[in-house]
Amino acid sequence: MPRVSETVDDRTPIAASRIDVAARIGWMMRTHRSVAGLSLREMSAALKGQGAPLSAATLSRIESEGQRSPAALDGYERALGLSDGALRAPVDLMCRTFPYAPEVVARPAPPSLERFSLAFEAIDVASPTGGAWLELAGSTPARASACPGP
Repeated sequence: MPRVSETVDDRTPIAASRIDVAARIGWMMRTHRSVAGLSLREMSAALKGQGAPLSAATLSRIESEGQRSPAALDGYERALGLSDGALRAPVDLMCRTFPYAPEVVARPAPPSLERFSLAFEAIDVASPTGGAWLELAGSTPARASACPGP
């Protein structure tokens, strides 16, 4: 029997001075997955195929708690065929806007020359994506030490 996802509900008024950032993160993730017609188990299998092995229970928790999981956000983009940054960029923008937003759950891979080289190659094209620029920014040692977030 498929697992039923918990409701993600932001009960703060639309014009409130404080919003429930975590609920909005979870809602964005769940909406993208649901519109694609994927269950939690199917998304888990798709993520495993993308190199991000997250169980259906873990995905449910990430969505219902609105966790800022780079592995899940990037994995959802790849599994759903979204462009780089299509999901992660709005989440990061919202989290930078509200200082009480959830922290990043797991840090991205530490900077290395290999990671930097791959990131640079991704922007050294005619039309680099926003996600490629984000990866380049996060792959530099100066950026990683100056800003603990993504």
